[in-house]
Amino acid sequence: MDVMNLKHSGGIVIIMTARMLLFAGCSRTQDKDFLGSAVVDVRTYQAGATVQGQLISVLKNEGDHTRKGELLAVIDTVPSMLKIREIEARRRQLKLDISSRSADVTAAQAEVKGLKRELDRISDLAKKGAVPMQQKDKLETEYATAQAKLESAQRALSAASAKLEVLQTTKKQVEDQLRRCSVLSPVEGTILLRFQNQGEIAAPGLPLYEIAAYDTAHVDFFVPQPVLSQIAVTLRITLLIFELCNRV
Repeated sequence: MDVMNLKHSGGIVIIMTARMLLFAGCSRTQDKDFLGSAVVDVRTYQAGATVQGQLISVLKNEGDHTRKGELLAVIDTVPSMLKIREIEARRRQLKLDISSRSADVTAAQAEVKGLKRELDRISDLAKKGAVPMQQKDKLETEYATAQAKLESAQRALSAASAKLEVLQTTKKQVEDQLRRCSVLSPVEGTILLRFQNQGEIAAPGLPLYEIAAYDTAHVDFFVPQPVLSQIAVTLRITLLIFELCNRV
């Protein structure tokens, strides 16, 4: 196809060459090129950023072909990478804190268990009058103190574990932001418009590209009047649209 004119007005209006193949039975009786116009209506998609940041690479220009999932642009990943490093450092510190608090819980549990065993023994002796009641009262106080210490250690361990879970969730969110720094094509098609350039700031809601998906194309072809007399039901017309989508 030789494209003579291209503009946007609802659809895409083009002047193209077409090849008319007229078959009679199985033999070809005519093979002829002619010029005609057509309106090509296609579904368009906007590809944009879902995170804010500076565009460090804008890879496609208007008129370029793109495949579905192809990388179109890259947003600065340094802030996200630094955030992940900070989270990893805090995560390592929290793991050490959890390990220490877990050891505190284990020690407090052992102390409570030992005091409980001793309190049970002294309580039996106190009932028999073998030991003074003051000794039993002292052990009860020590036992209550040890239980309170255990509960405090368990709360501290739970709080540290909860902080770690929050930090892990935050890391997943930042990793998701890092993945979304790569802007991918939502469809296979042709770049109609590019809205931003390298060095500009991308933001959610602002498109970077408008892409025409030519597998959704609907073509209304207008046959020149001199050719109308040659139109028949058995006529096959091939429209060549190489410049728009590299396809027939």
